[in-house]
Amino acid sequence: MSFSQGAMERRLLIVLFLPQILADTVKVLNYKVIDETPEGHFIGSIVPDANLHSSYTPQILANLNFKILGKPKTDIVRIDEAGVVETSQRVDRENFCARIKNCTIIIDIAVSSPQTDVIIVKVQIVVDDINDSTPRWDTSHLNKELRESADINATLSINPAIDDDSPANRFGVVTYSIQKGRDLFDLRQPIGSGDVKLLLKRKLDREDTEVHRIILRATDGGGKSSDLQILLRVLDSNDNSPVFTKLSYTVTVKENDLRIEPLLTVSAVDKDQGDNGHVIYDFSPRTKQQYSNIFSLGRETGEIHAKQALDYETRNYYQLDITARDKGADSQTVQATVYIKVSDENDHSPEIIVNTLTEEDTTKAYVLENIAMESFIAFITVTDADTGEGGKFKCLLIDSSRTFAMTSFSEGRYKLVTKLNIDRESRDFYVVSIQCSDMGTPKKTSEKNLEIIIMDENDLSPVFRQTVYKQTIGENNIIGKYITTVNATDKDDRTNGEVRYRFPDKAIYQHLTINSIKGTIQAAESFDREKLPFLETQVEAYDLGKKSNSAFATLQLTILDENDNSPSFLSDFYNFKVQEEEQSGTLAGQVEAVDPDSDDFNDFTYSLRGTDFFRIEADSGRILTTTRLDREDKKSHRFIAVATDIRNTLLSSEIEVTVDIEDINDNPPQITFPKSENASISISSFTPVGKVIGTVIAWDLDERDSLTYHLETASEYFVMESMSGRIRVSKDLTAIANRVIRLDFQVKDGGLIEEHATPAFLNIFINSSLPWKETKKKSDGNLTIVIGLACATAFIAVALLAAIFALKRQEKRDDKRCKDLPMVRCGSIKALTTAVTYENNQNSLQSTPSKSFSEVCTYAGVFVYVCT
Repeated sequence: MSFSQGAMERRLLIVLFLPQILADTVKVLNYKVIDETPEGHFIGSIVPDANLHSSYTPQILANLNFKILGKPKTDIVRIDEAGVVETSQRVDRENFCARIKNCTIIIDIAVSSPQTDVIIVKVQIVVDDINDSTPRWDTSHLNKELRESADINATLSINPAIDDDSPANRFGVVTYSIQKGRDLFDLRQPIGSGDVKLLLKRKLDREDTEVHRIILRATDGGGKSSDLQILLRVLDSNDNSPVFTKLSYTVTVKENDLRIEPLLTVSAVDKDQGDNGHVIYDFSPRTKQQYSNIFSLGRETGEIHAKQALDYETRNYYQLDITARDKGADSQTVQATVYIKVSDENDHSPEIIVNTLTEEDTTKAYVLENIAMESFIAFITVTDADTGEGGKFKCLLIDSSRTFAMTSFSEGRYKLVTKLNIDRESRDFYVVSIQCSDMGTPKKTSEKNLEIIIMDENDLSPVFRQTVYKQTIGENNIIGKYITTVNATDKDDRTNGEVRYRFPDKAIYQHLTINSIKGTIQAAESFDREKLPFLETQVEAYDLGKKSNSAFATLQLTILDENDNSPSFLSDFYNFKVQEEEQSGTLAGQVEAVDPDSDDFNDFTYSLRGTDFFRIEADSGRILTTTRLDREDKKSHRFIAVATDIRNTLLSSEIEVTVDIEDINDNPPQITFPKSENASISISSFTPVGKVIGTVIAWDLDERDSLTYHLETASEYFVMESMSGRIRVSKDLTAIANRVIRLDFQVKDGGLIEEHATPAFLNIFINSSLPWKETKKKSDGNLTIVIGLACATAFIAVALLAAIFALKRQEKRDDKRCKDLPMVRCGSIKALTTAVTYENNQNSLQSTPSKSFSEVCTYAGVFVYVCT
C-alpha cells in the first residue's frame, strides 16, 4: 500500500474539512441557457436560488464549499467558490446535443462546510438552440446517371443534407427545393433521415440532351440554405427495373444476439432476363457510411447480418436503406427501407462508481483519524443500463469491522459514513465491499471493494525515554566533545511521527550543540568551571506535523574542576606605609589572593622576593618588618609578593608591593651659614633700606619639614623673612655707622608632634668707610645664568644630591668629621651666591667657610662644600 506524499497531503487537506453528511434531501434547480452564449455568462447562484440563506448563518454561508460531482456529459459550466454557476466556454449546443430536440444538462453539486452537513443540489440546465447551423451536403457536387429508358417517376436518391440544430423549433428541420431542373424532376421530401428523392417527370432523350444540370437546395426552419450541384448524365438502359417485394421491412432483434442466421432478407425482382434481370443489393451510400461496421448485406442474397452484438443501451433502433439494381448495362436502382428494433435484455450488471470530494471513480478513500461519527467518506453512484426490472437494483455494504455505514439519499445514490470513532494507531486501513444486484432475470450482481486508508492526525506528542539526563564533563574539554544522546519516540505516522530535537533557550547554543535528527548533544565551547560550574536546560522533542506537538526533558550538566588556575591577587598593586624606627615584626600591610578553582585545587601560599627588610606569613599574606627601618636611610622599599599553588608550583602569580617609610621628626635643622666660627659680615652704612644683606642657609634631614626663620629679639634696623631666611635693611644705617649689630635667631623645622629649633647668631659690622656701589645687577645677572643652568640639569642634580645624602650618612656613621656638610638646593643658591659675590666684589663680606672645608666649588649649577 503506497501513495505519493504529495497526493496524501492533498487528500489530507480535503479530508480535514469534510463535514458530516446528515441530510438525505436533494435540492433541484432549473436553469436555461441559449446556444452560442459566451464564456463567463451568469447562469445562476446556488445560495439564493436554493434558498440556503434560510438554513445557514452568514458565517457558514461565507465558508461554504461547492463541488461538481461525477462527470457531466459536457463541461460547459463551472461553479466558483461563491456558488455562482456560469459558462466555462462558449456554448455550442451542436457539440453535445446535435440534432436532438430537447437538450438538458444535469449536474450534481455538493455543498459543504466544516460546520454543516453536505447537501446535493441537482442543477438541470436546458440549452435552447438558435439557428446557428446551415444545412450541409456531403459534397457540393454530385454526379448521377439515368438511363434514357427510365420510366416516369424513376427515382434519383440523394443523401440528405444535415443540420445540427434542434428540430424542436424547426431550426434543424431541412426542406428541399429544386432551383434548377424543375422541368425534368419533381421532389419528394425525405421521411426522417431518409434520402431525398428526385422523381423523373418526363422521358429522357439522350440524343436530345446527354447531360442535365440540376441545383437542389436544402433550407432549414430559420431560412438558412445550401445548394447541391447535380450533374445528371443520360445513359442508354434496358426496359425494366427491379421491384422490391416490400417498400419497407421491420424486424425486432434481442440485444446481444449473435445468431448466425440473417436478421432479415430483402428481395426484389426484375422482369428482364439475363443480366438485366439479375438483381444485386447494396446499402445506400449514407447507410453504408453509418452502419457498414455493424451490419452486412449479401450482395446476391439480400441477407442482412449483424457483425457484432447489438446493445439496447447503446442504440435500440436502426434504419437501413437498401438499394437494388440489375446487372444490365442500363440498370435502374430502386430502394427499400429496413427498420431494425433492438429489444432490451438484462445483460448489464449494476455499475458502481465511488467518488470522494477529491477523487472520481476511485477504489481508495482517505479518512482522517478521530473524525466524528456519521462523518462523510464517499459518494456512491450506482447505475444499470438495462430497462425494466433489469434496471432496478439493491445495494448493501459488507463491512466486517462494522465501522462504516452506507445509506441511500436518492435513487441510485448512496453515502458512505463512519459509525465508530477511528484511531489510526489501532488500525490504519479497512476494506469494505459495496454489492449491488439488479432485479432482472437472470439476476446480475456487481461488487466493488473500497480500501479506506486512515490518515494520521497529529494527536500524539513525542515521549522521551527519560525525563532527566544527568551528565558530567571535565573543564578545558575539546569543542565537539560528546556529552549524551537524548531520545524520544512518537507513534504518529510519517511526518507526524518524525521527531526532531532542539534547545528552547537559544542562549544554550553558545555552550552546547544538538543534532536535530539524532539527538546527540556535544560541547560547543571549552568549558571553564570557574565561570560556569553547572548548566541546566530544557531539551525539546517536536514532531514535524503541521500542528507540531512537543515534549521536554531536562539536561543537567556538571562541569568537573581541574587545577588550571593560578592564584590571583585582588589588587593590581599594593602600597603600604610604616613609620621609621618601629620594632621588628611591625605589620606593614596584608596582600590577598584567591584561587577560583574548587576546594580540592585552591590551596596556595604567599612568599616575598627582593627584600631582606620584610617577611610574609605564608598562609595569611600579612607583611611584617624584619628590622628597624630608617627613612633617612631609605624612603621606600619595593619588592615582589608571590602566591603559589600548593599542588602545582607552576601556577603562581606575583604583584609589586611598595612600602613607604613614614618620617618621624627625629632631626633638628642644620645651619650652614652663619656658623659660630664664621658668624660675621661687614656691610656699608650706606646700604639702602630694603636691600638684602644676606641669607641664612639651613637644611633638615627629615621629610617634608618646612623650615622657618625667626629673630629671637626684634631688631630696629634689620628684619628676617620667616620663610626664606633673607635679612633685609629696615632702617637707615648711617646712625649706627661703625658699630656691630648682633642678630640672634632660630631655625625651626615645624614638626607636628615635636618641633625642633636650632639657634644661631650673626654679627653685622656697619662700616662707614665702605661705599655703596650698585654692582649687584651684574652679580644678579650672573646669578640668573647660574639658576638657568641649574634648572636645565635638575635631573643630574637630583642624582648628585642622592649621592651626597648617601655619602653624608656614611660619614656620619664613620667619623662624624663632616657632619656639617650642607646640601644646597636651587632654593638656597641665591643666598650662597650672594655671599660669594659680595666677597668677590670686595665689599668686605666676611663669609669664609669652616676650616673643615677646603673650598666652595660648583657642580651642575649647585654650590657645595667639599670636605677635606
